Amino acid sequence: MIKVRLRNAIDRDEEDFVKCYIDAYRGLEAYAYSSKRDVKNYFKWLMKRDRKGIFTVDIIIKTQSFDSSVEKCVAFLACDSNWFSKYENEVVCEIHEIFVRREWRGIGIGSLLINKAVDYAVKKNRNKIELWVGERNYEAIMFYRKFKFIDKEKNGCWIRMVKHIRFPNVR
Repeated sequence: MIKVRLRNAIDRDEEDFVKCYIDAYRGLEAYAYSSKRDVKNYFKWLMKRDRKGIFTVDIIIKTQSFDSSVEKCVAFLACDSNWFSKYENEVVCEIHEIFVRREWRGIGIGSLLINKAVDYAVKKNRNKIELWVGERNYEAIMFYRKFKFIDKEKNGCWIRMVKHIRFPNVR
């Protein structure tokens, strides 16, 4: 039996963050940090920016006898609700990072994380979520478009994408 758990990241997740990050950016190194030390520093920076907006997905695999289990961290999302967008001229939720380990893609984990980012933006009363994606990261671009992110500008090898948040009707 496999169980998926979404939770807030904690400081002890640093090593898992590094492993997942390196795995997720294989083939896309032009858009990634190149050293483990830089990735660790990036994780620390993200945690300082908006600790409550950093989420991780754990996969819990129960053995057939159900007397033991294996737990692995397979994905992260860093959603910064304190980001001032000079393009939008307002504070937005900025997705600094979202990645899923390669062997766990295609089963809904990325969708779970994007939906969590939207929920987090609503909770923080933000009207928009923005992110930057590498222009050749075609898989990610198509994924974001599926969730109604709109291409806005290009800056060098990066594309800025924005999703407008629709707040539920309050009665």
